Amino acid sequence: MTVADVAIEPEKNDKKPGATPPGTLPIIPPDPVHMAIQDIAKFTEVTGGDKRDKEYEDLDQTKTDPKTYPSNTLDKNRAANVVPKPETVVKLSDDNSYINANFVKDHHGVESFIATQHPMSNTMRDFWSLVWQHDISVIAMVNDSEKDLVCHLIFLAE
Repeated sequence: MTVADVAIEPEKNDKKPGATPPGTLPIIPPDPVHMAIQDIAKFTEVTGGDKRDKEYEDLDQTKTDPKTYPSNTLDKNRAANVVPKPETVVKLSDDNSYINANFVKDHHGVESFIATQHPMSNTMRDFWSLVWQHDISVIAMVNDSEKDLVCHLIFLAE
C-alpha cells in the first residue's frame, strides 16, 4: 500500500565559501551622530514637533555683548553680533589666540561638544589649533545651504 509519493531532494548549502558564521562578527557600536538624528526624527514624529518647538523657546536666548572681547578679535567673528558666551568659550593654548567657539554640554551636564563657526581665511589657523588642542575626532558642518556664504576649504583638494 502506497501512503505518499515523497521525493527527497539533496540538502541545499546556502553558505558561501569564506562566510563568517552568525554571532562571530565584532560588535560595532552605532554611530552617535546617526543615532541622534534618528532620535530627533522620532521625537518630532511622536510629538508633532510641538514639544521640540517648546524646548527651543526655553533655551537660553541671552546675547553676549561683542565688547566683552578685545577689539582685535572682532574680525574673527563671521557676524559682528554673534560672539561666544564667556562662561563656555573655548580657549586656545596661545594666550593671544581667539576663536568664536563654545563648549556644549550634553544631557548629563558634561562638556561633550564644541560649536564653532565655519573658519574664514583669517581664522583657519585658529580652527586647526582648536581641532588639535582638543583632540577633535569628528567635524560636522551645519549651515543654511540657501544662503550665499563664503566657505573656505577646510581640507586641500588634491
